[in-house]
Amino acid sequence: MKFQNILCPTDFSESAAKALTLADEMAAQFDGKLNLLHVVYDLNIYSGAASTMAWYPTMYVDLEKIAHEEMQKTLKSVKRAKRVSSKIERGTGSDLILNYARANGCDLIVMGTHGRSGIERLVMGSTTELVIRHAECPVLTVRL
Repeated sequence: MKFQNILCPTDFSESAAKALTLADEMAAQFDGKLNLLHVVYDLNIYSGAASTMAWYPTMYVDLEKIAHEEMQKTLKSVKRAKRVSSKIERGTGSDLILNYARANGCDLIVMGTHGRSGIERLVMGSTTELVIRHAECPVLTVRL
């Protein structure tokens, strides 16, 4: 298989950094494009009441500013891929990752997993698991 368009979602965690190292290597090996995607979770999706709170609009300005700063640091860690793009979106993680991969013709998703189990997994959920279940392309997971 030759992967020409690789998506690497990042939450800027250690496991995402490990996945990015592998995605960077693969993009270079296949002379493919590396797409970085960060999702700022939209609380309004989970609770319509959040949008009525006074801090809601300014909170997203702050979160997106921090995300842009972190994305710039992350882009500097890409060492081998020649073609790299980055995007920051607001919404839910798995939905945006799947939609981005589909809309941009990604042929591989490389993402980190935190390896949660038990109650922690039940409470936190698993974006990676949802992506694995619903992706139209292969998903390579990298565990911390």
